[in-house]
Amino acid sequence: VLLGACRSPRATAPAVNWEAGLTGGELVFQDDFDGPALAPTWRAGADWRIENGWLHSRAAENDGAWLTTELPERVRIEFLARSELPPQGEFRGDLKCEVFGSEPGHEKGYILIFGGWLNQVNVIARLDEHGTDRREDQNRKVIPGKPYRMTIVRTDGTLRWYLDGTPFMHFPDKEPLPGRYFGFNNWQSWVYFDEVRLYAL
Repeated sequence: VLLGACRSPRATAPAVNWEAGLTGGELVFQDDFDGPALAPTWRAGADWRIENGWLHSRAAENDGAWLTTELPERVRIEFLARSELPPQGEFRGDLKCEVFGSEPGHEKGYILIFGGWLNQVNVIARLDEHGTDRREDQNRKVIPGKPYRMTIVRTDGTLRWYLDGTPFMHFPDKEPLPGRYFGFNNWQSWVYFDEVRLYAL
């Protein structure tokens, strides 16, 4: 059984089944961003563009790229993500996505951030990325230019997040958010996303 841990100000949650939903399921959506522009299945802010087969943003300031195809209730989401050093300024990391939103918009669901706040903290938050109930981890930092294969799974009340197939963080929720929207987001980092896959479980 795979094990993973993350720190939280809340009480210790029950053991997590990290293997549930990690394989199998029906592929219901995919996008490799091979075209010159985003497909109509996305609604994106002005900062988002396709660059060399990746979805790219430099300064979206939380005006994200939202998938208009609704998520299944039980789902596995897979994608590649990387953050690059900008030509000027410091490296921010800050790989961010949002899932199970009630609508395509910032802080409408769970917010997952790898390398947030100048690559200092990793977060899963519920409706408010600054909320006191968010779960935090400071054990890993984003490496500039490294593509990470991210996986997000929900089959019950716990949202599970994996990096390169390894358990990373989780968020147990007694009242799981019922929204059906997923999107990528960014503040002011040079971020790239690719190979999006959704599986109904």
